[in-house]
Amino acid sequence: MTETYPEEEELPDLIKRSVRALRYMLIVVSALCLGLLGAVIYLLVNQASETAQAQRTTLKVADNMCGLTGDLGSVPLPTSSSELAARLVIHSRDAWFGLRCPGTITPVTPSLAQLAQKYHIPLER
Repeated sequence: MTETYPEEEELPDLIKRSVRALRYMLIVVSALCLGLLGAVIYLLVNQASETAQAQRTTLKVADNMCGLTGDLGSVPLPTSSSELAARLVIHSRDAWFGLRCPGTITPVTPSLAQLAQKYHIPLER
């Protein structure tokens, strides 16, 4: 079986077309890689933006919770208060300390300590 080779004058044209096709493929592959890289960068930036927004929202909520729990935990209660009122104040105090809120909260009053003992509610701070 004899193999046929292109004529000598056709060979440079074949090489030129092959080089041109390789250049075209290189351009297409490069464009695809750049597009993929751009998509990855966009997704990463978008994710970072969403994470930052979630952190800002969390900080706002924590700030609001600090104000609420600090206010509720500072309510003075008479010794005739209900168990629900005592639990609300004591657990608000615990939440305020658990959130590590800035500032100070009023100290435990003797009436609150009596209510905690009366209703068997642990009062740590």
